[in-house]
Amino acid sequence: MESAQSGKKKVQKRRKTSDVWNYFDALPAASQPDKKLRAKCKACGAKYIAESSYGTGNLRTHIKKCPLNSTRDIGQMLISANERSMSVSASKFCPKRFRELLVASVIKHDLPFRYVEYDGVRETMKYLRSDVPVISRNTAKADVIKLHLREKQMVKSMLDVCQGEFV
Repeated sequence: MESAQSGKKKVQKRRKTSDVWNYFDALPAASQPDKKLRAKCKACGAKYIAESSYGTGNLRTHIKKCPLNSTRDIGQMLISANERSMSVSASKFCPKRFRELLVASVIKHDLPFRYVEYDGVRETMKYLRSDVPVISRNTAKADVIKLHLREKQMVKSMLDVCQGEFV
């Protein structure tokens, strides 16, 4: 593409297609001491090199670890209703906590272990979160036994502390 006035080629800027640019503002290279394009985090103000030859991996890593970026992903925003108020909170998914809650519901509602293998239950879990770990009835049984042993040990330690005689 030749310019009629200057005889030089025009450099067309490429559109930034990466999703990291939703979290960063581009800082002009001319204002930098080393003349390299930089990006500034919208949340905390940290600056990173953003030249196209460097890629966006460093920016993506910062998004995951940014201390001021409270909502990691808008898909993780949960609305929880407590009695008369509603609150919005960012929740990070913990597979271990999920298994604990699932086993607790099996115990609380006196459900069979195969409950975790019901197609409808699995579809519901996948709908709520696509990366939810699927457990078998044997895993649920093992988790119930672990929970029982943990609770049993806790009761024993509480009784050891108590003064008096138990028959």
